[in-house]
Amino acid sequence: LGANIGMTVQWWAALFPSATIVAVEPDPQNFELLKHNTRNLASCYLVRAAIGTQDGRAYLSRSRFAYNSRVGTQGETEVEQLSVQTLMRIHNVKTIDLLKIDIEGGEKWLLSSNINWLNSVKCIVMEIHDGCESVVDIVLANGFQLLKKPGAEPALYFFIRRDTWV
Repeated sequence: LGANIGMTVQWWAALFPSATIVAVEPDPQNFELLKHNTRNLASCYLVRAAIGTQDGRAYLSRSRFAYNSRVGTQGETEVEQLSVQTLMRIHNVKTIDLLKIDIEGGEKWLLSSNINWLNSVKCIVMEIHDGCESVVDIVLANGFQLLKKPGAEPALYFFIRRDTWV
């Protein structure tokens, strides 16, 4: 979630060549680069949409930095918004082995409600932005343990479902 231009997608695909990857990016300019950068990845499915708690429409506010676009109720570009449940249904995903969340502050909103889908996730790598630190407690309360605390900003957190590795 928050595929940007696909650098992390390429890295995950190289590490896990048999994995199916669903890459979600709302920014139209970033999405074009994402398509270009992942054109040779056979098991990579691209979705141009924002991620949210429910399906609908959202607005994209672009920053002067392409990696820092934000989705909300106001902005200059209207985009489709999909819930995680809808993405899972569309791509016939029952279990998410690794979920990357880097949605520029939207993580607090994404995890604020309608989070039953977390039960289908084994591991999470999440960039937690300023003001969104409360999501750590939400993830922990939903059966995960924190594997790594951040060392520097931006803060990358690594979570694993407690019952995943016995």
